[in-house]
Amino acid sequence: MEREALVIGINRYPTLIEKASDRPPHLQAPAIDAEAIAQVLETYGKFHVERLPAAYNQDGSWFVDPQQQLTIKELETAIVQLFNPPGRSIPDTALLFFAGHGLRKDIGGVIEGFLGTSDTCPLMGDWGLSLDWLRKLLQSSPVRQQIVWLDCCHSGEFINFHDADPGSFETKDRCLIAASRGFEVAYEDLSSNHGILSAALVEALKPENHAEDWVTNYSLVDLVQQQLKTARQRPIFHNTGGEIILTGQKEKIDRAVLMAEFCPYKGLAAFEFNDSDPKYFYGRTALTDSLLENLRQGNFLAVIGASGSGKSSVVKAGLLYQLKLGKRLGGSDQWVIKIFRPGEHPLQSLARVIGYGEELATAEELLNKGASGLTQLVQTTLRSLELSHELETDANTQRFILVIDQLEEVFTLCQNERERQRFFECFLGALNNSLLTVVVTMRADFFGKCAEQEYAGLAQKIQANLITVTPMNKKELTEAITQPAYQVGLEVQRELVEQMLADVEGPGTLPLLQYTLTELWRKREVNRLTLAEYSRMGGVKGTLQKRADEVYDAFKTKEEQATAKRIFIELTHLGEGTEDTRRQVFKTDLINSQQSAAVVEQVLSKLADARLVVTSELQARGESEKTVTVVDVAHEALIRYWPKLRSWVTENRVAIRIERKIEAAAEEWESKNKSKDYLFTGPKLAEAENFLQEYGELGLLSHLASEFVQKSIQQRRRNKWFQLGAVASFVAVVAIGAIASTIFGLESRKQEAIAKEQAQNAKQQAENAKTQEARATKFAEESRQQEAIAKQQTAIAKTQEAKAREFAKESRQQEGIAKQQTAIAKTQEAKAKEFAKESRQQEANAKNQEARATKFAKESHQQEANAKQQAKIASLREKGANIKYQLSVQTNVEQLISAIQATGESQSSLNKVLSEVQSSLSEAIESVHERNIFLGHTKSVSAVAFSPDGKYIVSGSVDHTLKLWDTNGRLLYTLNGHTESVSALAFSPDGKYIVSGSGDKTLRLWDINGKLLHTLNGHTESVSALAFSPDGKYIVSGSGDKTLRLWDINGKLLHTLNGHTESVSALAFSPDGKYISQWQWRQDTQVMGYQR
Repeated sequence: MEREALVIGINRYPTLIEKASDRPPHLQAPAIDAEAIAQVLETYGKFHVERLPAAYNQDGSWFVDPQQQLTIKELETAIVQLFNPPGRSIPDTALLFFAGHGLRKDIGGVIEGFLGTSDTCPLMGDWGLSLDWLRKLLQSSPVRQQIVWLDCCHSGEFINFHDADPGSFETKDRCLIAASRGFEVAYEDLSSNHGILSAALVEALKPENHAEDWVTNYSLVDLVQQQLKTARQRPIFHNTGGEIILTGQKEKIDRAVLMAEFCPYKGLAAFEFNDSDPKYFYGRTALTDSLLENLRQGNFLAVIGASGSGKSSVVKAGLLYQLKLGKRLGGSDQWVIKIFRPGEHPLQSLARVIGYGEELATAEELLNKGASGLTQLVQTTLRSLELSHELETDANTQRFILVIDQLEEVFTLCQNERERQRFFECFLGALNNSLLTVVVTMRADFFGKCAEQEYAGLAQKIQANLITVTPMNKKELTEAITQPAYQVGLEVQRELVEQMLADVEGPGTLPLLQYTLTELWRKREVNRLTLAEYSRMGGVKGTLQKRADEVYDAFKTKEEQATAKRIFIELTHLGEGTEDTRRQVFKTDLINSQQSAAVVEQVLSKLADARLVVTSELQARGESEKTVTVVDVAHEALIRYWPKLRSWVTENRVAIRIERKIEAAAEEWESKNKSKDYLFTGPKLAEAENFLQEYGELGLLSHLASEFVQKSIQQRRRNKWFQLGAVASFVAVVAIGAIASTIFGLESRKQEAIAKEQAQNAKQQAENAKTQEARATKFAEESRQQEAIAKQQTAIAKTQEAKAREFAKESRQQEGIAKQQTAIAKTQEAKAKEFAKESRQQEANAKNQEARATKFAKESHQQEANAKQQAKIASLREKGANIKYQLSVQTNVEQLISAIQATGESQSSLNKVLSEVQSSLSEAIESVHERNIFLGHTKSVSAVAFSPDGKYIVSGSVDHTLKLWDTNGRLLYTLNGHTESVSALAFSPDGKYIVSGSGDKTLRLWDINGKLLHTLNGHTESVSALAFSPDGKYIVSGSGDKTLRLWDINGKLLHTLNGHTESVSALAFSPDGKYISQWQWRQDTQVMGYQR
């Protein structure tokens, strides 16, 4: 670890005069100060020190020469060589000390500071070395630890509060000290021949003046400030980044630690808040600074990041450790800090972290009161510590820091929604107490859970006080690899660092990095970590293989192992002439009929905890409140070098390619509003069907892809029915012709049709008629058009006759129909010709018919209505015949649906059901069997309910479970909780909730995602009937205990309705929600009102 120091002390200033008669302002102390600093750095700091201006002692050693001069060019060259050396290795630490004259140039209100050199002459425009130039040099310098101490007048211009840090916080550690403010001069102590600042620095750099065994930039500043608190001049200090070891007996400590076999890496564990871990926590300086600054300004902090990003470590070993030191925030070393994880019962966990022994019961009792109880508990704890003198009493700076680590446990482990709500209300409400500060860490993919309920404004609080933990950059990763090793005297080969950086970039890699470094430490060569050993271990790749096998083998059930297998296959992108790579998938796409949401969530949680996969949240574009969870592998090495995954991919490569094609087509179909034009047909559909037969057991298809294939199959079936039903279309056309013929033959086959047309003409002529002759001419034109229509129908009849003959060859049944319709067509043709002839005759007599038209107008309306009814009858009869024909070809539920629709049409239009329609319905009911069989329950199904929108079905069973299905028969969720048979079910009117009743005497309220919200206790016998109120706010339940009970949607019992003599068998609310109708076995129906 190279540590370079440039120490400068300039006494001689021959040209620094304002006028020719002035004596040169030579100095006495700078050379002495510089030499004293140099000797301390060499003795205690292991620095390689260069002195300027320098001379040899008689013993051959160098010293700072008080008689030599130093030019600006020499000074500039030396400083560049220190901080930005061309063509040589970069030191890890670079220190510049300057003692001499400082100058301040103020022209036109523009103020500049300079370091004076021996050739400085303001009269000639030579002001010395610019402090602004020095600041820019540091900004561009690659040196990681930069130290600049200036003991000269006006040196504060280098550290002004507009440019406090000359470079970036992210990659540099800096210690900047100036002897005085920009407008002040610096003084020498005549009694000691030292500058005021230099004398304090020399003493503060000596390890014996510190309680620790070494001096850091932070402890140096503390001691210098203490020494100079009564001094006339006021030095300026500026520390940023991490600690810089300046002096001490560090090498002795390093050897002692190494001999004690202390591993500076954490494996897969997080860094903890203790005395040892923070000393080896590196790479998060900038993030720690950001956390400290946010905590300075507020009392709530949410640290959110991907799985494996180091959230807990940076809070515990970064933020909390700095608070304990008390050097970054005033008085923070006296703050009370409590850390806990929520667990299954978060309020109890909170009580345990605050109360001990007999105090635990008191703590739990107070927390049950909510926010006021927590506030009282915080105040009591602080007072108790002050009375026992464990804390210094300072009400202005005292704070109680409560760290809730892994907040996602409130959602994953705590199953009681009410307890969850109370926990959030408790600590968020107590934030009004200025003494309490809350810091939470949480995986980013759980933020959506925070927004599902109001939770006392949790989501809004997190958004307003959010710090996101992003992946480390290369500089930070290099620190995380090398600095812990240096702390225990280990050397890390540069080549090893470069290779590890190439292997572990990306989110979620920090635990894997630590795990690999831990293994390297165990197999180290005495005092160094080598690339050779890393290669023998297989690097991060070899470590991952071992870890992945351990995690997979830990899954106990075949279902979990199958789900894990499918997840890893889905996260693998098949290369086309290249290696397979990683791919991100939405978590929702991993859920299908074979892998339920509950199992996928459980397996993903274990894989994420093991750092094998990473989950994160993405915001939907243009929708600020909508996010989706994305899953990714922790490292691509899993795909390339984990043998188990490689074998899965190799064995199923063909299936995966087909599956990806189906998924891509399904996504396109969805993007086109699920248009039938984008469904599979022909060879593509055949390939998809073969895929389902050969590889369906793998469960690779998502819900969307499965729906896409099923819709494609259904569309092909409809197309086939359409082709087979071509003759049925012909029947419809001919039937319409027959109906038209019938209409024209009623009462007067000639006059009726004419009257109808004349009635229409009369209606139009009533508005715009001018003369009888014009109306007659109009009617004549209509008659000619009718003749054209008749000719057209003649042509249609001939065409349909040919089609009927052709179809007669294919179907015996249709042959008879075709012959019959052929005869009808011939008859119609003759009638049409007759009608044409009569139309021509009527054209000649049109004027005479006008008077009669008025008479027939009224009658024609009735005739028109009769004609429409006849057309409806013919259409329904044709539908009945078509349904029967289709049933003879293939029995499907579509025919049953058509029969039901035809029955409804008949009833609504004719107030009766035609015998032909009735018989088609009967035949359909007899012929059509169920379309989907919902398999899953292990015992008989005891209750079923449809969601109001018709998209979902919930079933209850004697096996004590509920199962939620979609209408295609896919199982979405299995709802466990009841201990006896499920006896009653109901959906809320908005379809968001399901209530179930059971022989275990309870009601249970679930959301549509299968999550248990409330368990409603009260009945003493089996629950036999359930109903939601129309507004969805209330639930009524009936039971074998002969009572009705009214509940609100939150599970609160509002009323118990007694007086029944038998078990309540059925329930219903009135449409306005004011009354409840109930039916008892062996009793009449009763209606009762109630008050909410």
